[in-house]
Amino acid sequence: MENHGIYAENGAIINVKGQSKLTVKNTTYTALMANKKFADFNIEEGSEVTVDHARHDDGIPNGINNFKIKVVNSTLTVTDCEKQGLVRCWLTLDNSNAEISGNGIGICGNNGTDVLIMKNGSNLTMEDNGTAGIFLWGGKVKVGKRLLYGEADAEIRDIPSQCRPALPQPVDRL
Repeated sequence: MENHGIYAENGAIINVKGQSKLTVKNTTYTALMANKKFADFNIEEGSEVTVDHARHDDGIPNGINNFKIKVVNSTLTVTDCEKQGLVRCWLTLDNSNAEISGNGIGICGNNGTDVLIMKNGSNLTMEDNGTAGIFLWGGKVKVGKRLLYGEADAEIRDIPSQCRPALPQPVDRL
């Protein structure tokens, strides 16, 4: 899909399953967007979803907004989005791989959400995001073993549901 995005109502369910591939690229507004009460986005069974190049040079386009994203045994890639890769999303990676790189901000999380949950050997690569890899206005981050970032190789296990400063770039592997 090129030049146009996917826009969903509250409670909508989008499934990408059975080794399917969905690519949304070259949009001039947000690539995938749901209303503020969230829609479900399931990526399962060896499937791949790519969101690339949401840009208009006006500081507005995001990659994915307001989805509860569940990635199981699959891959999610969100790259080169002008403003934020993921905003107000719940992201669960279960035995999966994700890359969120080259965006203005990688992930912007909100209070009361599971911003990032990783389990069963999942990997997340975040590189070259502009002002932050992960910026929290609250929300939870649970990464299982540890989150490595920056030169200090600091370790974070859980971040409670309160505002935290942005994690510096780069976030290596989880």
